[in-house]
Amino acid sequence: MKHPSFFEARETVAQWVESNHKTLKNKRVSIVTLKDDEACLRVELNFGECLSEIIVSEPDFAPYRYVSFQAARIANGIPDLLYSWYDKEETTTQEIIENLNKAMNIVLGHINSAKGT
Repeated sequence: MKHPSFFEARETVAQWVESNHKTLKNKRVSIVTLKDDEACLRVELNFGECLSEIIVSEPDFAPYRYVSFQAARIANGIPDLLYSWYDKEETTTQEIIENLNKAMNIVLGHINSAKGT
């Protein structure tokens, strides 16, 4: 399988955000693009009880190749990392999509279970 270039990874994430925009809005998730240029795509997803960030960049030093997803919440006044995922050298475009979907399911599942729904 082909491993995406930076620009392919960036476009994959941008398309994922666009294709999931309506679904996330219906779940009361606020989506804000913090940065969108040739060097970086940075999107914040605010779930109310949880804040997530997707970053696509070419970092000099980071635990990921191009794509980073992190979700955190504040529990009893203490920041708590709920979930994180980072791509690797061998990650495919399909795996990026699958892991972003998985991340959303985990975060939304956590929020729903915390609300008792």
